[in-house]
Amino acid sequence: MPTESEPLEDVARRVFDPAVIHAAAADVLRLYIEAPVTLKEPPSGGPPMTYRSSFDASYQDAHNASNGGTSWIGAIGHLCFLDQLGQVVRPVGGPRDAGPSHVERALQYFTDLGADQRAALYALRNCLAHDFGLAHSSDSTRPERRRQLTHKFELRSTREHAVVEVPREPWDGTMTPAPTNAATTRVDIAGLSDLVDDVFARVKHSHETGELRLRPKKSIVVRRRFLFWQQEMS
Repeated sequence: MPTESEPLEDVARRVFDPAVIHAAAADVLRLYIEAPVTLKEPPSGGPPMTYRSSFDASYQDAHNASNGGTSWIGAIGHLCFLDQLGQVVRPVGGPRDAGPSHVERALQYFTDLGADQRAALYALRNCLAHDFGLAHSSDSTRPERRRQLTHKFELRSTREHAVVEVPREPWDGTMTPAPTNAATTRVDIAGLSDLVDDVFARVKHSHETGELRLRPKKSIVVRRRFLFWQQEMS
């Protein structure tokens, strides 16, 4: 089992050892949060390898693309960071039924946003990532869920408003210009960037204090999908 003083290189060797089928959850979690790490002699042999995680890679790339919180591409990156985070970890004592989506689960665990705000950011993730658009509707059979996920978005970058401002009534599909449509959902993507910075810091702190866990049965999933390596070029 890993210890606080154990070099991360030793953890990476165990996790990526070809002979290991089920890596220890504590090892996988530590590598997921603390990577990158470079091994001069990787367990599979060959040249030096740098091992990274989607936690670090998605956060750093979103930050680089955000252009100070003004870029839609950066906003997509921040929302994808939340998406994969909600699949992988939970704080000790966090509700096991948080969600229902991965984005909403991460926001419930690590922010103070309300349920409607969390659902709106999940809807924004969907319409931006799938269509690079600002309208989202839902075919949910549950009226409350359909209301939560139906939005016409306006994006701004001011840091002068709440991250998410959800209208009292859901968007009805009318394409009235956003400033005059009372049903517009407004998202400050600069505020979203700051929110994700805070989430990243909270996750790091939870890990450092021993209050973070992998979600049940996620060790193999994380090892296969959210940890990767890059060959170091000479």
